[in-house]
Amino acid sequence: MAEEEYQDESGYKGATQISLQEALATDTSDESLNRYKSALVAAQDVTASPDGRRVVIEALVVHFPDGDREPETFPCATEDQLVELSNRDLLFSVQEGSTMQIEVVYKVYEDIVMGFSYLNLVYKGPARLIKQQQMIGCFAPKAESYRYTLPPVTMPSGFLLRGKYRAKTKFVDDDKNTHLEMEYTFKIVK
Repeated sequence: MAEEEYQDESGYKGATQISLQEALATDTSDESLNRYKSALVAAQDVTASPDGRRVVIEALVVHFPDGDREPETFPCATEDQLVELSNRDLLFSVQEGSTMQIEVVYKVYEDIVMGFSYLNLVYKGPARLIKQQQMIGCFAPKAESYRYTLPPVTMPSGFLLRGKYRAKTKFVDDDKNTHLEMEYTFKIVK
């Protein structure tokens, strides 16, 4: 199988993405690689998603481990749900100095997703205050949803740091596919 090369905007040159079936058919003489590929595709569901996406972020769950507050779940699997979340004046409030964690619930369809990662930019007014990047991993398609909890984040404290913040969240993979991009606001309170 001849691989075509591509070059992305950063100048990286690499092979084009191949389908799961093509990947399984390559290097069949390498026993170690065959075991790895078998583990990746165990119990998979290689059907396509209802809308053709390879990765569907079903929900973001915000956990507050410091207190007795229940987690808040924000469904974001459909375009309507994303629009609703983006149009809210305030998605949630969190107390200054407390800790919060975001859990991502997602499903992978059809092909293996390599280098699935999370990028979050947080702004107060026009100034960007936080840039978070987290590699989540590589995932094979399967019928059940995956869950990944991002590292905890401690909210800043102090009079000047209270107030509304705007966040831009993005989930991408190594092939530069954007699986979810959303903006929301949250508030740090006393």
